[in-house]
Amino acid sequence: QCIRLQKKCEYPDGVIPDLSKDPTVDDRIRHLEQLLSVSSASGSPTISPSSDTSFLPLFPSPSQQFPLAFFLDSDFFSPIRDDALARSTGDSPLHRMAAEYLGQDPVSACEAYFGTVHKWLPMISRKRLMRELAASPSNDTCLMLLVLCMKLCGTEPEGHPKDSPLYAQARSLCSRAELGGFISLRLLQSLVLLTAYELSHGNHPAAFLTISRAARLGILMTLHDKNSAPQLFKQQETWTLCEEQRRTWWGIYILDRFVNIENSDLPFAAPEPSRKHLLPVNDECWEEGKIVPSEPLFTKSFSSITTIGSFAKTCQAAHMLSKVIVHKRARKSSLEDITELLLEAQNLHRAISALQLSLGSFEMDEDPASIAPKLPALTLCCSTRLLLYNQYACNEPGLTTLEPIALETEMQNVSLDCIKELASSTARIAARNASGCPMILQFLYHAATECAWFIKENQEDAMFDSLQDIITCLTKLREHSGLADQYMLLLEEGDVLKLVEQDRDVLIATSSI
Repeated sequence: QCIRLQKKCEYPDGVIPDLSKDPTVDDRIRHLEQLLSVSSASGSPTISPSSDTSFLPLFPSPSQQFPLAFFLDSDFFSPIRDDALARSTGDSPLHRMAAEYLGQDPVSACEAYFGTVHKWLPMISRKRLMRELAASPSNDTCLMLLVLCMKLCGTEPEGHPKDSPLYAQARSLCSRAELGGFISLRLLQSLVLLTAYELSHGNHPAAFLTISRAARLGILMTLHDKNSAPQLFKQQETWTLCEEQRRTWWGIYILDRFVNIENSDLPFAAPEPSRKHLLPVNDECWEEGKIVPSEPLFTKSFSSITTIGSFAKTCQAAHMLSKVIVHKRARKSSLEDITELLLEAQNLHRAISALQLSLGSFEMDEDPASIAPKLPALTLCCSTRLLLYNQYACNEPGLTTLEPIALETEMQNVSLDCIKELASSTARIAARNASGCPMILQFLYHAATECAWFIKENQEDAMFDSLQDIITCLTKLREHSGLADQYMLLLEEGDVLKLVEQDRDVLIATSSI
């Protein structure tokens, strides 16, 4: 019945065509419903989300069902092929909908990614990716989803990064792939890149939750421990695939530790590496597709003459960050004498300083092309050191129940000297060569707060100059990075920007009075 005219609707026979026999209609309707749901997720005012979720299109499951014996009774389980849960039968809506956002040339989206995020998160093999894109059909239904996430990371969002339709589509398809039961390296890499996008634009708690999903999926694929953990998949056939899996897991580990750097009491999503864990091979050989030996993570010393690449150094820095976070937790919960913790702090200081030294020396006028590959590892090292030193730099009594001891005074002196060096020297080099890498921006922000503290205390010219360089860098990057913009807002809220805007002579005179 017509609501406006209060008349009964009548349709003669033959007016409405019978579409029930048309096999394409159902797929087209599901496609339109998916687009409507994505539009709703991106905040479009024209779509009203329905409380009934039955209209959501159901993506087909993998061609092989998940072996339930893996969880129900491991004695009846045998490892399956590594692509058994990655394929789907027929034309997958997941593949088709991701491809529609990519257009006719998905390779161009890949190249944009390789020129940006890949420089600090080199986990994807260009050789394998191009080979899979050339193959038809691909063995992995989530291949185009990965390329979509690569495009997301390599494209500057229009408007607010959280409201990007491309971001909404990528998140939606990742969730649907997980619900469909797909388990593959390409889906895992898609989640890692989604986290990288969220971190780069300060989208929290989304980044914290997404990297947790990636960690659990990686654990299910037993990427965290190939020796003692139950293996879901059979052993990989190629060296390149093994190395790509290793790099992907290290990427998860780095981002998981990094996302917890401010809230160190939250539990990690990715477990600690095993004693037999290997580091990624050096980046030059990886990019060229050469097969070379891998270096172990656990070693007695760091060196600047080994074949360890920049990404492997970042992995080592993340491992040291994990140790400092655990140390911080132990210090907060300690109710007795902390002599052992002070000795541990000194050992951590020496280890992280040695790791930073193994990256080489950096000069203000050095060629940016030689600094850029090492900058993520350098800044993550520096952030780790600041996290350690800020626990001991304060001259107020610590957490000991006994009288202050000489070790505390020694650690305080070391902490103050190192904070001063990092803020006045290393931060300036990082600011003059910075990119949108979240690890670089995080260090620059905290270095700026340290500069502000020293300026308020003794108005050193070196701190003024360093703070000026940092603010200039973040101001430039905030146009393209949501994270840089968030850090600038925090510096403004903390009255740090006023120190740059104010004439230093006036500030010194005022402080003297």
